[in-house]
Amino acid sequence: MLATEGLIRDGGLQFTLEEGVGPVAVRGERGPNGITFWMTHPPLTFGDEIAERRRIAESIGLTESDLVSDVPMQVASTGVEFLYVALKDRRAVDAAVSDKARVRKANDGREALPVFLFAAEGPDRLYSRMFAPDLIGIDEDPATGSASGPLGGRPQSRSRASRGPRWGDRASSTSGWRTAPTITFPPASRSEAG
Repeated sequence: MLATEGLIRDGGLQFTLEEGVGPVAVRGERGPNGITFWMTHPPLTFGDEIAERRRIAESIGLTESDLVSDVPMQVASTGVEFLYVALKDRRAVDAAVSDKARVRKANDGREALPVFLFAAEGPDRLYSRMFAPDLIGIDEDPATGSASGPLGGRPQSRSRASRGPRWGDRASSTSGWRTAPTITFPPASRSEAG
């Protein structure tokens, strides 16, 4: 929108957003379907692995059998922490429910981290949804580059998708929104989402 409204200085396609996580570099690429904007994420950090698989599954309306059994649930961040949960398939991703009361109950009344659900859909492709009804106040955000970026930095064995230098993340939403963020992997220390 900034580019189409002429709000980027000198009509350029590179600028910096001042976000709560610090400055985020953004660059645009013109293509046959318009402009694709890429944001370079702040450095990636990994947090705790969460062992209570049944509790987390139930908090999003699923059962433990919907989770990929050999992929740990883990917190990761490029500025905002998310809990990454690998699900077996698209059906499980679509069946998940964002419910603030259920999430809060599963976390013993404490605020819960946003949850990023994903399932591998073949080479270089994931299907995902993100819930943040408690901490951020967003029931579901289907266009979440801030959650897709850290997922790209997870070891391949933890995401269950083979990947090349670009990795697509087809996001879903029960509200009908559909987006297709793409993640690139320049050096291992950073990722971009566009």
